[in-house]
Amino acid sequence: MKYKRKFLAVLLCAALCFSTVACGKDNGDGNGEKGMPQPTNPISQEENHFTEPGLHSINVTPSENVLIDADGTTEYKIVYPKNASKYVVTAANALRENIRSAVGAETEIAEESDESWNEDAKYIVIGDCDLFTAAGLTMPMQDIGATGVYVKTAGKSVFITGKGEYGVHNGVYVFLEHVFGHDHLYCDTTVFSVKAGDTVYLPTMDIVEKPDFEFNTNSTNMPEEAALANRWAQNAMWITPDEGSGDPIWHNSFNWFNEATRKANPNWVADDGQQLCYTGHGVEGELEKMLDHAAAYALKAIHADPTRNNITMTQQDYPTWCTCEACSAAEETYGTNAAVLVQFIKQLSARVNAELQEEAEEGVAPRTVRIWFFAYNATVKPPVKTESGQTVAFDESVTCDETVGVIMAPLEAKFTHTFYDEANEVVRENMKAWDACVKIKGAWLYSTDFRHFYYPYNSFDTIPENLRFVKSLGTMWIFNQGIGSGMTGFAAYKEHLNSKLYWNVNADAGAIRKSFFDSFYGEASEVMNKFYLETVAQCEWIYGTFDEMTGGVYEDLEQAKFWPKGLLERWVGYCDEGLQAIAKYENTDPVRYGLLKEHIVCESMFPRFALIRLYGSQFSVNALQTMKAEWKRDAQHYNFKSHDEGHSIDEIIKDW
Repeated sequence: MKYKRKFLAVLLCAALCFSTVACGKDNGDGNGEKGMPQPTNPISQEENHFTEPGLHSINVTPSENVLIDADGTTEYKIVYPKNASKYVVTAANALRENIRSAVGAETEIAEESDESWNEDAKYIVIGDCDLFTAAGLTMPMQDIGATGVYVKTAGKSVFITGKGEYGVHNGVYVFLEHVFGHDHLYCDTTVFSVKAGDTVYLPTMDIVEKPDFEFNTNSTNMPEEAALANRWAQNAMWITPDEGSGDPIWHNSFNWFNEATRKANPNWVADDGQQLCYTGHGVEGELEKMLDHAAAYALKAIHADPTRNNITMTQQDYPTWCTCEACSAAEETYGTNAAVLVQFIKQLSARVNAELQEEAEEGVAPRTVRIWFFAYNATVKPPVKTESGQTVAFDESVTCDETVGVIMAPLEAKFTHTFYDEANEVVRENMKAWDACVKIKGAWLYSTDFRHFYYPYNSFDTIPENLRFVKSLGTMWIFNQGIGSGMTGFAAYKEHLNSKLYWNVNADAGAIRKSFFDSFYGEASEVMNKFYLETVAQCEWIYGTFDEMTGGVYEDLEQAKFWPKGLLERWVGYCDEGLQAIAKYENTDPVRYGLLKEHIVCESMFPRFALIRLYGSQFSVNALQTMKAEWKRDAQHYNFKSHDEGHSIDEIIKDW
């Protein structure tokens, strides 16, 4: 059956954000072919899919208290605690730098020393300072978690804090947002609503916020300071063991059981050698020895990092599973391969936390560490059954307490659809059913085509709905995997959309898009929006026309029938128009020009690449060589590294 997009109810504000751009009634190749509908609104949102509101208590009212004078001077001083952690110091410095960037003001910054508080004192206090208590303040009663924020004015001072160092850092950017109109887009663009010469007032503030996803990870290899400015806290959660040659966090089970260990203990390895065997092949005593080994590995890593309390043991990145007699019997009993994995992680967590309890000093609460595993590939289906119409854990052996977490990674989902769609019914029900076994959940979603990174993958309008769905499951950690490098196909917009919705999953996606396009492309916003809308429309046409396209993440998007030559050339032309729109900055503001140029050129990389790959034979030899040389030059300049999941771009263009 052909894919049929069901357009959902449209938010009025999204309809107002951008006027519909007519694409014409052909595909842009001059042959009059029908079938390229213009979507009425690429941001599909349905009110009954909005989740319960998170903790976003924002009370900000104007005051006459001057923070920055029109001449760029200030009487305020930034103060942070003595012996502050790395991220608290980073937060204080980030505040000073952003104030300088916004209005040109120089703000004194120092460790707390002899400062005393009174109603007229003018401090911006960062973190757990004595001034906080002196001002009569206490932390809010609400649970703000490790990354939530508390911003509160008292007298003429303002206090920015949280229960963790990432919370303090997030608090700085919440403060900047409400006072300076700060917004950080993707990894390189910062905007403010104020400018040099403006008088900036300190409003009366009482803000208590906890991000809707307490922990998150960005999809791009960006500098840490840029990630922090987007309120991404990818380093806040995971204990990172320093053993093994692979990734210490993801697909890391072979780090827990290294090559020498696996060779010495063949019963610990799956039949095909690509995964562990979580039953020890059913051989007496082998499972116990595996658990002993894993517990020792975990405890070593835990003792080396006293600041974090989550560690992953995640299966290798292969779709296979052990087929030994013991594993096969468990699969037949439970109806899923996941049962043996859940049982193993549950027992491992019990051993590790029992040891931590024994180690605790008398009168000191023992440390508790959570161990996470993947519901992925062979283990996506939870070990559950139906009783009296209810989904319940199959038995007690697969029922976990809060020291075990599952990361749901539904690679098989069709991410051009929402999880609410019929096309994702099995995926949706599996994800919901995990709650019967594991209450603590994370979600690893996907937002690219792993066969063709540079072609647009139409998850733009499904991201808001899918994030709301996983939030409704109680998800505390989120990752929506995209391209990673070589940001074309409006991938940078996806990253920005993710960052905003991770903080508040019910935020207005239409407004987010308008703000992004206006800031990210500057004077080229209108034409780049036209390019975006036509891209979404073409994607809708592809999936509505061709039976073989179902919306998965491993489909062949590189086909000429999907991308008419005339349409690709028109999109390149839009980017050329965009470059002309910003040309005035080349001499007057070269920094701004370079930034805007990069954003526009990167979006041109997809249609230019497609023209070379799909229609190269239709250009003269000289023209094609010029196109290839220019694309290669820009790819190197703008960090285009991977063509797909298994190949670098250098491998693809080596014969150019």
